[in-house]
Amino acid sequence: DSDTLRGWMRLVEPIPFSLPDDLVVEQGDGVRVEYEAGNLELGAVDAAAMYGWRNPGEFDANRTQRQLDLWTSWLDRIGGADDLIAATLPFDDGLSPYLRSLGAGSADLSILPLQPAIVALDTAALYVLDDDGDAWLESKARAMVPLPIGSTLGARPTVRLLDGTGSQVLRDRLIPALVAAGAEISVIGNAADFEWTDTVVAYHLPENAADAEALAAAIGANAVFDDDPDQAIDLTVTIGSDQETS
Repeated sequence: DSDTLRGWMRLVEPIPFSLPDDLVVEQGDGVRVEYEAGNLELGAVDAAAMYGWRNPGEFDANRTQRQLDLWTSWLDRIGGADDLIAATLPFDDGLSPYLRSLGAGSADLSILPLQPAIVALDTAALYVLDDDGDAWLESKARAMVPLPIGSTLGARPTVRLLDGTGSQVLRDRLIPALVAAGAEISVIGNAADFEWTDTVVAYHLPENAADAEALAAAIGANAVFDDDPDQAIDLTVTIGSDQETS
């Protein structure tokens, strides 16, 4: 709520902010400018008020962009603080741990490409992601977590990815395809030599055959059995030069 937002923002005020448009209040037969457009140094009270502000007749997109810009400025102030904990108190409550991570790390702030859903007239507006929005979110997720780990043991087959060509381009191109097909890439390295022509997905236990065949089909490779039950990983993918034309 606004009180909590003010409390957090107060820890790093003033927050520099570039306001593209005047923020106004309707009064009588005209309007009063409450916040004039320009480069501002916002105290917590004004920053929190501006976050929730809506000009008369303003499009949601304008307001949402202003909120995103304010998030960006706020996180920049947190990231530049001498003491991250002091800038995000209380230490482990609510948004605090997220503010520390986003402020100190690398963050990509984006507006979700939501579309209005058809709902009854007496309910609040509902927005959803359509197919294009799902694809957009999936691309963002892959960029943020290029090598995902299964939420439970065995949820994804573990994979050792070996470069058999000496081409990092082929390796980097293959990683998203393997991840999309369900692989958990645990090890990345080089094969014994760079003379591999055929890409191979080797499974080391018979029960992993189906996973190997699924990955092989996803990248245009062959699945083979390599009897080695003591392997710590489920599958070994060795990249061959055939990937240059696939």
